[in-house]
Amino acid sequence: MAIVYVAADDERGNELWVADGDFSNCRLLKDISAGFASSDPTNLTALPDGRVLFVATDQIHGRELWITDGTGAGTRMLRDIGTGDGTEGPENLTALPDGRVVFTADDGVHGRELWVTDGTAGGTVLLADVTAGEDGTDFRGFHDLGNGRILFSDAYYGASQWATDGTPEGTVELGSLMSYPPEDGIMNLSVRYDGEGRAWFPGQRIFENTVEVAHLSWTTDGTLEGTYRVDAPEAPSSSFYRVGDQWISKYFLYEDGPRGAPTQYIGVTGETGSTLLLPEAIGGSGSSHRMAQLDDERVVMPMYGNDLWVSDGTLEGTYAIAEDILKSEWQLDFLSLGNGKVLFSVTDFEGADLWVTDGSAAGTFQIAPYARWTPQALPATATLLDDGSVLFAAATGDGNSEAVWRVNFWEGGLERVEGVQHWTGDAIFEVARLESDLWTGGG
Repeated sequence: MAIVYVAADDERGNELWVADGDFSNCRLLKDISAGFASSDPTNLTALPDGRVLFVATDQIHGRELWITDGTGAGTRMLRDIGTGDGTEGPENLTALPDGRVVFTADDGVHGRELWVTDGTAGGTVLLADVTAGEDGTDFRGFHDLGNGRILFSDAYYGASQWATDGTPEGTVELGSLMSYPPEDGIMNLSVRYDGEGRAWFPGQRIFENTVEVAHLSWTTDGTLEGTYRVDAPEAPSSSFYRVGDQWISKYFLYEDGPRGAPTQYIGVTGETGSTLLLPEAIGGSGSSHRMAQLDDERVVMPMYGNDLWVSDGTLEGTYAIAEDILKSEWQLDFLSLGNGKVLFSVTDFEGADLWVTDGSAAGTFQIAPYARWTPQALPATATLLDDGSVLFAAATGDGNSEAVWRVNFWEGGLERVEGVQHWTGDAIFEVARLESDLWTGGG
């Protein structure tokens, strides 16, 4: 195994680097933009064959699509899509299960539109010219449904949903999920994905003169025939998490109608509808929605201000695992690791303590207390290394630039990774895993 990532040192700007699977033997992969200038690689996207796509500039072609196999010789520009040296470059790189990657790009003729690549120059082509002419279409919100289709939306109020399977005939507009124009007061709540090929839109709360008059929900599998309206949960939340074949969230119920005071409960939503998991209220309008996914069956969440709870979506499986450890339910960062553990930072006016939980009382403990050199907050993603530790980048408590951190799951298991130097301090940006140390193949 090898890891490719973006970093800088005292002699070069942001470039592509590579390390062994335990983040040892760090070395420059290629100085794409020679000297102190940066090629600024972004959008690192792993292919099934072990190669990694990314977007970078060599100061000649502007920002373009590049590919690497983990060697300097195998790191090259895939195709010069844009014109000139000032192009913004491809965006929204999203992998399909078959190894192709859908993205948006502007070739100077069609505007920013949908493209697709199979990792070869000849297989990097315009997928759909939705808006004729040079204006293009501002698509965003790309998400792999896991069934061979990608869901996304246009930028015009985010109203129109689209899907693609990476072919022109399989790129379709699913329609607007909004019944009223945005100026009539629609609040689009979060989308949840079941990991089985379907997205659920918890609904649009429709208001007229500040009074809620309707609540609509939709679901889609990325096809026209698989997109339809469903009965909405009684009281949607901005945070839904999977527990078995149900969804769990913190609900706001309105005691005296849509304009009454909201009271927060925990509820589950399944095929038969929504039910309250706990019969008593757990908070009011100032309570946190926060939850974090431990695994496919459980979530953890702050409760009653300072307690940490776990839930599997049943009453008997919902209980406290640590009491009075949180300084504030709002001053809390969760980072789900995908290995049955969740990192979380507990913050107050003094700083952030780093904790971990596996959903049990014994597996919930502090890894490191706050210090001026420790992480100030947790990022959105982290990389699991071959030795079981976790790697991420975060700013230090003393206000300096980002540093690289490795976390081992024992008390005192936080360490700062040295050797990745940036001109303003340590820095690491995007990380992707290479499936092999050397890729061999065509393209």
